Formats: sequence, structure tokens, C-alpha cells
Amino acid sequence: MPAANVELARRAFEAIATGGLPAALDFLDPEIEFEPPHEALEQRGTFKGRAAVRDRWDLLLDPFDDVRMEIDELIEADDETVVVVFRIRARGKASGAPVEMRLAHVITVRDGKVVRMKAYLDPEEAKRAAQLEPS
Repeated sequence: MPAANVELARRAFEAIATGGLPAALDFLDPEIEFEPPHEALEQRGTFKGRAAVRDRWDLLLDPFDDVRMEIDELIEADDETVVVVFRIRARGKASGAPVEMRLAHVITVRDGKVVRMKAYLDPEEAKRAAQLEPS
């Protein structure tokens, strides 16, 4: 099943790339838990449920236009865990300035749905958290 989890992660990110987050909501368990990066200033703690994930996505991306996400790496960590390293490219609505960030999510998949996502600003930290690299 792990290879199926990597494929599920790939398909979810491809859905986001073509149709935005709403296109990927079907890949998420209705009770999904999303934990933003520790550095998140606007709201700490875990968000629960598809609506909470969608609302957070809208909040974070509202200041930007032309948002694009591209997968750099998909790594199977264990039977339920996949690390997704990706780039977000966008343009500030107000400034027009280009923005690019390399981020990672550690996702947990059960029964064909993403049940947990933990976001990291540092992909290496995500890999360590998934026990892929020495700490």
C-alpha cells in the first residue's frame, strides 16, 4: 500500500496545481488534521476538518496571484507516511513582486485518504521529523 500512498500524494498535488485546493479536498479525510509550521504567526495549533484546511489555504494565499505548486520530491517514509517537498511560486497582488518558497508536508494516509498533514518551512526538518535523516 505505501506506493499507493505516494501516488495519492502526487495526484492530490496535481489536483491542486490544476484546480486549486478545492480540487484536492476529495483526497482529504473529512476529519483531517492540519498542523501549520511552528513559525506560523497568524494562528498556531492544529486545524481539523476540510473546511478548516480550506479556510487556512484561503487566508494564506489571498495576498497572492498566479499561485503555482510544483513537487520536488515525494518520499515514502513508512507504510502510512509520505514526505512531499514542493515549491510555491506566486506574485504579490499589491506589489507584483515574485515569491518563491520551498516547503514540505509530512502526510499520513489511511484507507486512501490523507488524515494528517504537518507543514514545514524547512524540507530537511520535515525529513528529520519523518525519520528519514539523522537529527
